[in-house]
Amino acid sequence: MALEGNAKDFGLSEIFQLISIQKKSGMLSVAADESAAIFFQDGMIISTRDRRNSSSDPLKDFLVRYGFIGRREMGSIQKILSESSFDLTDILLSERYFNEDELGTIFAEQIYESIQEVLSWPKSQYRFIIGSNVLNGVKSHASLKVEAVL
Repeated sequence: MALEGNAKDFGLSEIFQLISIQKKSGMLSVAADESAAIFFQDGMIISTRDRRNSSSDPLKDFLVRYGFIGRREMGSIQKILSESSFDLTDILLSERYFNEDELGTIFAEQIYESIQEVLSWPKSQYRFIIGSNVLNGVKSHASLKVEAVL
C-alpha cells in the first residue's frame, strides 16, 4: 500500500521524517509543476535520480551548472550514455572524471539541492511506494540522514 496525499495537508518534511523514523525503503514521488523522485533505503535518503527518466537527470544538470563538467564533455558523456547501458556515475568513475570520494561528495550535494527545491513546492502531491524492489537499478553514492537534509 502506498502513502499518498497533498503537501498542504501533511508537509513534505513531515513525510520525510515519518519515512526516516520508520526506517522505510522505497520511492517518494512528488509532483507539482515539475516532478521528482526521492529514494530511501532503511530511512536514509540515497538518491534523487529517477532511472525511469534519464533525460532529466538532476546529477547531469548539477555537474554542468557548477562547472564540474563542461558542456562539451557532457555531450561526450551523453553520447556514451545513449550508446550503452551504463549509468552516468559508472562513466564518471571509469573515465576518471572523479574518484569514489569526490563523486560521493558531489552526489550528496546534488541530493541536498534537489530536496531543498522539492520542499519549496507548496502545492505538491506526494506518493510513497514502499518496498526494496523499487530500489532495483538505483545507483547511489551517498546515504544521508533525513534530519541532516531538513
